[in-house]
Amino acid sequence: MNTKTCSYTTLPTVITISLFFIFCKAIEFQETQPGLQIYNLKTYGDGTVLVNMINPINGNCTQPSLYFRLIHPNGTLESINLNVTAIIPDFNFCRVDVNGISRYYMDFHPLMSQYIFVTYLDSEISSSASVYGILISWKGEIISSNYLSAASATNDSKVLPPGEIHFSRTTGSIGLLYTAAQPVSGDIWWSLYSMPTTTNDRRMTLQRSGVAQNNGGNKVKYVAFPTASGEYCLVVARSFNLIKSSNDSEVLSVDLTLEEHLKIYANFISSLEIGNIVPILLYSSPVQNLDFFEINCDTEYSGLGNMCQFYFVQNALNIYDYSLKITFLSTGAVDTLVTNKLDFNVTGQSIFTRNFTVLDIWRPSTDLRRRLKISNCLRPLPQPFQVNSTGDLYGIQPNNSIVYAQQLDTSSWSLESARIPNISMSDGTSIYFLPDFIVSTYPPIGGLIPLRLNSINITYKQPVTFSTGNIKVFQLSGAYGESLLRQAYSASSGYCNQTTDFLTITCQVLGSTFNQPDATYYVVVESDFVRINSTSEPLLGILEMVWRFTTDISPTEGLDVTTRSVVRLNTLGSEIFENLTNSEKTLFIDQLNYELSVTVPVNSSRLSNRYIYQRDPRVSDIQVLLPLTITNAAPNTTEEGSKLIAQDIDALIKSMNITLISKKSYAHFLDSSFGVSLAHDLWQDYRYVIIAFIASILLLTLLFLIIHFRNSSAVVGPVLKFLLSLLNLVMNLLFTLYYARAVKSLYLPSLIILIGMMTLREAFGLFLIRREIDRNSKLHNWWKKHRFIVSFFTSLSFVDIYSLEVLSSQITSSQKLHAPFSPTIRGWIYWVEFIAFFTNDVTLFVIQIIYYIYTLHLDILPFLCFISSSAVIIFNILWRTNHLTLYCRRKKDNHGDPREVGRRDEHDSKGKKPYIIFDNSSINETSSNESLDNQRGTSKGPVVEKSATVSDPL
Repeated sequence: MNTKTCSYTTLPTVITISLFFIFCKAIEFQETQPGLQIYNLKTYGDGTVLVNMINPINGNCTQPSLYFRLIHPNGTLESINLNVTAIIPDFNFCRVDVNGISRYYMDFHPLMSQYIFVTYLDSEISSSASVYGILISWKGEIISSNYLSAASATNDSKVLPPGEIHFSRTTGSIGLLYTAAQPVSGDIWWSLYSMPTTTNDRRMTLQRSGVAQNNGGNKVKYVAFPTASGEYCLVVARSFNLIKSSNDSEVLSVDLTLEEHLKIYANFISSLEIGNIVPILLYSSPVQNLDFFEINCDTEYSGLGNMCQFYFVQNALNIYDYSLKITFLSTGAVDTLVTNKLDFNVTGQSIFTRNFTVLDIWRPSTDLRRRLKISNCLRPLPQPFQVNSTGDLYGIQPNNSIVYAQQLDTSSWSLESARIPNISMSDGTSIYFLPDFIVSTYPPIGGLIPLRLNSINITYKQPVTFSTGNIKVFQLSGAYGESLLRQAYSASSGYCNQTTDFLTITCQVLGSTFNQPDATYYVVVESDFVRINSTSEPLLGILEMVWRFTTDISPTEGLDVTTRSVVRLNTLGSEIFENLTNSEKTLFIDQLNYELSVTVPVNSSRLSNRYIYQRDPRVSDIQVLLPLTITNAAPNTTEEGSKLIAQDIDALIKSMNITLISKKSYAHFLDSSFGVSLAHDLWQDYRYVIIAFIASILLLTLLFLIIHFRNSSAVVGPVLKFLLSLLNLVMNLLFTLYYARAVKSLYLPSLIILIGMMTLREAFGLFLIRREIDRNSKLHNWWKKHRFIVSFFTSLSFVDIYSLEVLSSQITSSQKLHAPFSPTIRGWIYWVEFIAFFTNDVTLFVIQIIYYIYTLHLDILPFLCFISSSAVIIFNILWRTNHLTLYCRRKKDNHGDPREVGRRDEHDSKGKKPYIIFDNSSINETSSNESLDNQRGTSKGPVVEKSATVSDPL
């Protein structure tokens, strides 16, 4: 591929004005397959050029294959070669003569970005022939086949090529219009289809169809175009009573009573309406022997509605004699009629660009080179323009470049482009490619803006009101100069407001939109974004690549750090995610992070993947939280800092209805009400809380040790255990109620264990205190004096049964905590809590470990709960190890007789309360009579229970 450029080339024109063409460029391509020739050229809205190649096999037919060449805006070439003999019949690749013009049955259209639409016939038999269209991706894949219409045929049953395809290069919302003239009746058939999208399997659906009837016209010509109001206008011109003479000249009919020899109708076709369309008469003429040669129609660029340019001939001369311009509103009301006498010979075809009213390619008889003429131009431009090319294949790009393709030899061809410049007039002013009804924009075209600019505005010449069209912001990026959508919303969405004079519209811009330094952005304003106040006529918008500007450079300052954050899936996304396999979940997270990196945009390597998730415990519905870790940017670079990226993603998600997030396969499952939440570094953010919590536990332990050493008769171990259990119960309740839902299948086991153990502990506490009161006369007498304190600590048995031992702890001098418990109840308390240690404390501790393995560590309370559970586990292990050590030592000292150990303990303790490990006979050895005596206080002496005891220093 060879490239050559030219700039500032002075070219002669028909009149004595010199024109400077800039951005002129020619690119040569070498084909590897010999025999390929250029046949046609068309352009996409993003500037991509689509070239159709053919491989002739004889004078009339070509090889039955599709050969396309895509030339991207940066000059990169892609080839698409498809053998379609199984789909498209071979006769479509042969020429047919239609009204003296040789055509192939097959045609192609740049329907939408990334796709090519090819129309063809399925049969040569007029009675059964139909028109079909296949959608082909730029990757060469055939996506779908779509029926369009029955084929047209002549009087002698000759099947004609497919009709015309009409579509908007700026929006696909108005669909695709297929039209075809019927030679026999003169009627115009039309069918309106929805554009192929992912939601309809890339197939087109028929929305409306109809017939624009001829009603007696001798000659019919039509044109269809999309209007600014989001519908199609089908303009049909009919000549009446024109009769061909023997020498093919046209003469007026002898019916002199006929007053109208020419009629022009407008048919407005919208997918939002139903029923038959009523044609609106735009123009009629009584001029005799009048016929039309060419019709051009489009939206009127000054905001006056629609415009058609008609070229008429008289006396059968094959020249444009004079032209007629009609401007009419979307209601069909005619605004102006202007006729112009043409003073030069035009034999070319008219084409359009949205920056001028009508752009003609024409060739004077004295010069073989093609030239440009702006007919009916609204600006004082020097014209005609001349293009230094003799090629016949041309197209208009959205940046006002004209592209030509030329066949150089049998194996090479070239593509040449020349941009119509911003012309500097003699008064020093510059012409920019904005519609005439726009006074100015901010940012200005070609301007430099600060990063994170939060608003843009447009000033109009006339007062306007909001309508339904969208305003979109794009960023140019990628190897092919792809356009990345940053945000899009309608004028009536609430993001735009007007000044009091209704001339200026200001629209909000997300902070995440203009976030890339030294980047090129452009704004697209759709047609019908606003309407003129006085007429309610929709105004045209601003096309791609026209309203362009660049952001300033702002390097990252200081040292950036890695940012940890989380995003949340919505309920549907969470359900889908949890039903995936582990490998599918990994793919989901990878693709989600990649899509987020594209929408920011940022290098995907800066969004590191962590394949872990948890449910959000704060919401009643099941919603999954996923980690989002953004690595730090290199210092003194133009890369965004990690926290700014997190802010951008947050804005993109929360405003996903107007950003690219809603269009992504995985990112659209994100919860817009959540956005991005920065994850806490528990130690960094809560280290003082953690230290204070641990210190409080240690201080509590120290306090009870001090109490024990100051009061040797106090038994502080059970009291400390009870208080630690109380703290741990509160933390476990909070953890279970508010955080256990974060991991699937943890909440219910945690709740069952907590409620079950609380219930069993309370039941055992009531049973043991009741039994002890009934069997222990001393306790019975003491209980009568301290009923409230007994009831209070008994009711706290659900926390820990050692709450009963608090009654006998003697940590105060008051008799309220001097309950005379027997060794039996102490043994029961010991063993019940020994079992509860494993069924409750250890089990809940394991649940918390599982929680920390499978969660993102976002909150401080689960961590504090883990600390409290650890404290309880450690205390129980140390405390019970101490008990076992004392028991074994004293058992050894007494030669293995546990009863001697108990008796010696009672003797040595001198009033201290012994601690009972276990009594295997005391429960059954006390008779019912003794129990009754104890209740009445009439026992002759205390009941001596057989038990094994050891003293407890705590």
